[in-house]
Amino acid sequence: MKIADLTTPNPFKQFSDTYSLVYNDKFEEEAHQVVRGLTLSTHRKDRHYTLGNVNGHDIILLERVVDFHKPGREKISLKWAIMHTRLQIINNLPHIFLDGSNRYHEDIYEEIFTKFSKLVLASKPHQAPFMDAYRIFCNPETIPLLPALLPIEITNRLSPLGHEFDYEVIDNRIYVYAPMSVKSTKDIDKMFWALKTLSEWFESVPGDG
Repeated sequence: MKIADLTTPNPFKQFSDTYSLVYNDKFEEEAHQVVRGLTLSTHRKDRHYTLGNVNGHDIILLERVVDFHKPGREKISLKWAIMHTRLQIINNLPHIFLDGSNRYHEDIYEEIFTKFSKLVLASKPHQAPFMDAYRIFCNPETIPLLPALLPIEITNRLSPLGHEFDYEVIDNRIYVYAPMSVKSTKDIDKMFWALKTLSEWFESVPGDG
């Protein structure tokens, strides 16, 4: 064990202990559910895999590092803390990605939108402080639905977080991304609050069946 491991608190383990979750320092492909979404890559490294129920919500929490390397370009490594839940609905919600302040390198956007080629930059469904900090990507047919899917009362609830996190809805799952991972359980608590806010909202929204 490294000396740093003895002196630096592990917020993932602390969060796990607080809520009696299952914690594994390493991700095991055979034993653990793969967390998908935009950051899924064959070049990923997952650790701090945390699984369980927090206040009635089944979640997976982990830290992910992905290497992006285009031929002839410098390798870029990005790190996230990711919290995931599956929505308890039978309808199908569209794929939506809320990108905070255009924070990533162009090579990363290129790789993401090669995998999800139908995503386009959408017009904002309303004017609110939250929308000043975010770009919305979705399929073209979803754009007319955005005012109902992301009404101002929901984005206003997320506004106090600024553009600290990115958000994704896909395959009736919600992902909250904390770029550069987390430094404390307070950061993870904020991730869970955002996840809870979005999941409870989307579970109340009629889908397309």
